[in-house]
Amino acid sequence: MGRSVKHTIVKRSAHILSSGHDPDGRVMQITFHNGDTHEFRGVPPEIYQAFLNSPSKGTFYHKVIAARFRGEKI
Repeated sequence: MGRSVKHTIVKRSAHILSSGHDPDGRVMQITFHNGDTHEFRGVPPEIYQAFLNSPSKGTFYHKVIAARFRGEKI
């Protein structure tokens, strides 16, 4: 784990600092304000796009990403 994925800053999130997605490998990474980065495998591009478009990144993370995809701290 721990592939190199380009991150973008997430605006207006109390818990999530940045996120990135590799559509070819279907890998999503989320970096939290506490400095932890978690990687999720099998995340399709449309789910990542829905995350980016969601009004609450934290709520989307908990309800969709963490609930459906296995994550690992990297």
